Amino acid sequence: MNPYKAALKILALLGLAIWSLVSSAFTPGGAFTATGPFSVKYNPVLPAVTCTLTVHGVANPGGGASVTAATLTGSNPLCANIAPQGLPWPWQPTSVTTVNVSNMGIKIGTVTCSAATLATTWSNASNSLSATSLPWGSCTLQSLTLVTTPALTLP
Repeated sequence: MNPYKAALKILALLGLAIWSLVSSAFTPGGAFTATGPFSVKYNPVLPAVTCTLTVHGVANPGGGASVTAATLTGSNPLCANIAPQGLPWPWQPTSVTTVNVSNMGIKIGTVTCSAATLATTWSNASNSLSATSLPWGSCTLQSLTLVTTPALTLP
């Protein structure tokens, strides 16, 4: 094979790889809110705590997003005692269907649930981020579904 043709093929593949990294950005850019059910198992003896998680953040047109505020509400009295930790929580798309969430943590009483990165699923059809049964430090993030407003998508 001609060495120039081989070099052109390699450059074309590198260009595609770089384009896929650049194109993994939420649209539209700007402020967003996301809300949905959140369930965490923080004690092996007690049942999971289920609340509604609401986050506020900013989607960056050139990349991921950053959650800057979070609140938990719900009928379970423990929801009012859960304190978000590690804000901001960066959301970094790794593909059209996966988003890594960094630094996300909560504190329930004396228990802190946190992880450097949570690998979550993204759905353009429902404009939502979700996770199921993820180890989260000494806890388990049993379920999470956050629907964004305005509707964010990944290209």
